[in-house]
Amino acid sequence: GENEEAINTIKKAINLADDWAEFYHTYGEILMSSKNYKDALIQFEKAKELHFTPTKTYIKIGKCLLEFGRYEEALKNLKIGRNSAVHSVKSSSLTENDKRITVDAPQTELIKEAEQYISEVEQKIKEKK
Repeated sequence: GENEEAINTIKKAINLADDWAEFYHTYGEILMSSKNYKDALIQFEKAKELHFTPTKTYIKIGKCLLEFGRYEEALKNLKIGRNSAVHSVKSSSLTENDKRITVDAPQTELIKEAEQYISEVEQKIKEKK
C-alpha cells in the first residue's frame, strides 16, 4: 500500500545517505503512522545518534516511550524536544543603528505537541503512584 511505497522510498534514501538524521526520522514517522512504535523508536534512536538530530525526533521518541509505559524516559526526551523547540531556531534582524540582534524563534507547533505529551506522561506518572 501507500506505507509500503513510502518505506521503500525512505530506505532508498537511507542507502544513499545513511548519515542523515532526517531520513531516519522520516522512516520513524512512517512507522508511527501505522502504530508500529517499536520499529519507529529504533529509527528515531538512530536519528538521535547522528549530527543535526531534528528537534521533533526527541518528541517522537517521547511519544513512543509513552506508548510503552516508559514514562520517565519519555518525559526526559519530551523536555529535551520542547527546550530545543524553544531555543534551537534563531532569528536575526538589524536595528535602526545597523546593529544585528539575534533572538530565539520558537517552533510553536513542536512546543505545543511536546507539552501535550508531557501533560499526558505526567498524568500517567501520577496515576502510577
